[in-house]
Amino acid sequence: MKLLLCALAGCLVVTILAAPLLAEDKAKSNKDKIVGVWKVTKLASGLPPGKTCEFTKDGKVELSADLELTLDFQGQEVKGTGKAKIAAGTYEIDGDKLKITLKGAGKDKKDLVHATTIVKLTDKVLETKDAKGNVNTFEKQ
Repeated sequence: MKLLLCALAGCLVVTILAAPLLAEDKAKSNKDKIVGVWKVTKLASGLPPGKTCEFTKDGKVELSADLELTLDFQGQEVKGTGKAKIAAGTYEIDGDKLKITLKGAGKDKKDLVHATTIVKLTDKVLETKDAKGNVNTFEKQ
């Protein structure tokens, strides 16, 4: 009987100690969840599907695309792949508002600012909507 009571007490202590850790994981903010590489799956305008956006912890963002290159080198076909940086800048998140500033990517090399609302953000999916109602969907890599 004492053994059973000790086992139950042990389970109770573990549950009490683990509960805050589980609650903390569930309470991740959008700032925490957005960090990583996201592949475009549906975009209203701008980058076509397949391009990526990388958000870092320090508030930087980089847009890139995979490249495939085929060259004729002395009669031999040479193929290569790589990644090309399209644009880089910074991002800010305030609640469900996401503001991306791409350095020198706008007209006349001015900064391009894109403001959007986060509609859905999980560990796997990011969905945003801009002021015109256009929805963009990304998948975490």
